[in-house]
Amino acid sequence: MDLSGLPQFTVDEIRTAAGNPEVTLIGRLSHLRGVRNTTAWLYRSARASMIGTITQVPAALNEPIEYHASDVALAPELRVGSVYPWIDGYWQAYQVAIVLAGQWESRRFHSVLRGIFIWLESLAGNQLTRC
Repeated sequence: MDLSGLPQFTVDEIRTAAGNPEVTLIGRLSHLRGVRNTTAWLYRSARASMIGTITQVPAALNEPIEYHASDVALAPELRVGSVYPWIDGYWQAYQVAIVLAGQWESRRFHSVLRGIFIWLESLAGNQLTRC
């Protein structure tokens, strides 16, 4: 598995203010599939990924995006022209790292309450009603 199918964010401009750890990245996305929230990660495999927000989900592919991140110190390699995979804010960057490392496995969870209701019904001779 790789991240090539995800939108790729290309940095066109970096705006910073002296003494302010927040940075605004102006950039564009390679495509809009999966871009649905105003919170997203710029994924960095070797270091901590950057989480940030945009003011609105872009309506068109070439629409410039203002991505606000809280700490530019997390990405000392950040330069105009840098490209980062865009991870929807629904996910956590560490979850993506687990999948990429092949450490994820599918698990099925069962409700304990369902088993309790079945047990109680058998004790009551199927006289219980379910809510």
